[in-house]
Amino acid sequence: MLKDKAILVEKKVKIPSGTKRDLRLTGQLAHTYGGNSKAKVGNYNKEVVNSDYLKPFRNIRNQLNVYVDDWTLPWLAGLDLLPSKQLLDFSAFFREKKSEWDDCFEKLSEQYPDEIKREARVRMTNPSTGDSRYDERDYLPKEIFLDKFSMKMRFIPVSDADDLDLRVHIGEQEAESIKRQVRADMEQELRDTHTDLCLRIKDHVTHMRDILSSDSPRIFDTMVDGVRQLADTIPALNFMDDPKLNELAEDIRVGLNANTILLRDSEYEREVVTNKAEDILRKLGTIYAS
Repeated sequence: MLKDKAILVEKKVKIPSGTKRDLRLTGQLAHTYGGNSKAKVGNYNKEVVNSDYLKPFRNIRNQLNVYVDDWTLPWLAGLDLLPSKQLLDFSAFFREKKSEWDDCFEKLSEQYPDEIKREARVRMTNPSTGDSRYDERDYLPKEIFLDKFSMKMRFIPVSDADDLDLRVHIGEQEAESIKRQVRADMEQELRDTHTDLCLRIKDHVTHMRDILSSDSPRIFDTMVDGVRQLADTIPALNFMDDPKLNELAEDIRVGLNANTILLRDSEYEREVVTNKAEDILRKLGTIYAS
């Protein structure tokens, strides 16, 4: 059963934009290009918090997103399906990133508001004219600003229709009808994970094929590393236990796990791997069609 081999993951990361609409410049743009200060020609946003202060948080969020995308498949809105066997490594990775996040947060809490305001005042002030876009009102109280940062992960067991006990609230016949609907919905979600996995494979392999078959291919280690990662994740994300997908993972591991230097230097090697990629895509087409 799915609940025995997977768990749901809910990831929530909050980072403020660090920008604020500049009403004065927005009005000037509207007047210049729209004829009056209320014309809707766009908004001008100023960077009240230098992006360098927020970059560490964004980097951690991006790393977390990549890891989650690699090892999960979409489920219901806001939830992803994670193989239970991956839970230990997944939790360890999250703890590592959360520790980095907490260190960045502690540093930021020392920088806000004084240092950040000083930097912004200098950056947004014209030293020749003294004209400034700096506005003290753009800055929230420290507690409110810091409350806009959060990084949370929640693990939720996968439930099925048999976990529902509705007899106390409704009649047995109605309860069975609801359970049948729940089972049908779960089966559809499971089929959707199979489709998502097939599309993920198609995107990776097509990307590799297109690069290798181009006239002047730019070949990086990340391309081959991504294919190796794909071959590792397919069996874990194959929640429907489709043997054809597991076979395809082995085809990818053996056929596309090429040496990057050889791919760069040898047209013959690129042609061989391109043909193998084409074979894999043909096999995938039969799996996806079924």
